[in-house]
Formats: sequence, C-alpha cells, structure tokens
Amino acid sequence: MPKYRLLEVTNPKKLNAIKAEWEPKKEYIEKDLWVIRNFLTEEELAWLVKESEDPEGWYSTMRSPYGGNIRNKFLGSIPLYGEDGILIPPNPITNPQYIDTPMLQVIQDRLESVLPKFFAGAGALQSFFEVPDEQIIAELGHDVDYAMGFHYERDDLDSDLVQRMILDTPDKKIVSVGKITSSFSVYINDNFDGGILEFKNKDYVIKPEVGMLVNIPLYKEFEHKVTKVTNGNRHSLYGRSWDNLDDAHLSTREDC
Repeated sequence: MPKYRLLEVTNPKKLNAIKAEWEPKKEYIEKDLWVIRNFLTEEELAWLVKESEDPEGWYSTMRSPYGGNIRNKFLGSIPLYGEDGILIPPNPITNPQYIDTPMLQVIQDRLESVLPKFFAGAGALQSFFEVPDEQIIAELGHDVDYAMGFHYERDDLDSDLVQRMILDTPDKKIVSVGKITSSFSVYINDNFDGGILEFKNKDYVIKPEVGMLVNIPLYKEFEHKVTKVTNGNRHSLYGRSWDNLDDAHLSTREDC
C-alpha cells in the first residue's frame, strides 16, 4: 500500500475536528457494524470512478474463488510487474515507487477519524468483476451465488504464512504479526447487479450505495459474503484496521 501517516501523530487537533463532524453520521446496524452515507465528495467519487475504469494496474487476488473475479488496484503507486507479467504489490522495500496523491490523503484523514484504531491506510481499490456463468461452471463444475464466499477473515495470520515470513527474514527469527480488527469498504459505483453484503447469522443485508462507508468487524459473529456480481463490476475503496500498526502485514505476491 502507499505510505500513509496518521493525524493522531502529526495533527491530533485536526483529527478531532474531522471526528467531530463525521462521528455523528455513523448509522449503527449492530455493535461495531455501521455505515456512513455520502462519505465522499463528488470530486473524490469522480477520481475514484476514473481509477476504477482505467485497466492499468489491476491484479487478480488469491482470494478469487473463480475467474480472477476479485481484483485489487493500488492507488498512489507506480505499477511494477515481474518477469512473468504479474503485478508486484507496493512495498516500502521491494516496490517503493509511489505517486503523490493529495486527494487520497484527504480521504484517509477522514477515514482515520471514524475507523477503529489503528487504521492502516486506504491504498487499494477492491473490485468484484463479472464472470460469465458458463466460465464459473467450467472452472468449478457448478454455478454459485457468491462473488466471495462466507468468511470472517482471521484473528491471526495462518501458520503457513507466518512460517514463510519467518523463513524470509535474514536471521530466521520469529516475526511479530498484528491482528486485523476490522475491514472497511467505501462503495464508488452502483451500475451493477448483485454484490450485496450478506451475513451468515443475521437477517439483514447491506446493499452498496455510492459513497457509502461500511465498517465490518471481523469476528465470527459477523461472518459475511458478497453475492455474485452480474451485469457490471462492483468497485470500492478498501482497507483494514489493525491492533498494532507496527506489526501490520504488507501483502506480497504469495498472499495477495
């Protein structure tokens, strides 16, 4: 993700002023699940829509259940590709090429004011692309009703990933890995069908609205999925909050 800075450190007075404006706009659905409508300005939406319609810089994530339908695009970074043509995620060490994006920083400041500690930046678009039913059936042997199946993330990174991270360190020492506490999405379009946020153990759903911010707590009670997207592509600004930013995990080609 692009580099970010926290107002809590650099300008707490400004952070409190933004928080005073936006915190009252939260609509709590249940516990720490909430939304804020009209979170983006028209100018911000126009910029994000333009980025989502630009074919450059997308990569299919490992979480795609079929057809590379889940794709991310890093904002504020210069796309860098390996010899195999696959994008290398931005990283302060392996791919530190960033573009100054003042508008993204303004959005990030606003997000920091309302999201749980510790907000780790909003450097990516996460989108669900339409995949024809016949392609899904050819890959899986059957049709499905989801773009991303039921999940509640993980309290800790899985042991295999942690082991790979240990082996990648020069001294092979155990690394400290932070815990993801919540994820958020800011929806930037609605010209698609499907793409509804459903919860396994709840009787309500969240239908994307342009400019809506949703914060999703990631423990099992709020296990959720995104229904299959048809007749278009569903775009959102996406990110996570962590219990400790110093130990926040940076994506690599092996676990994106």
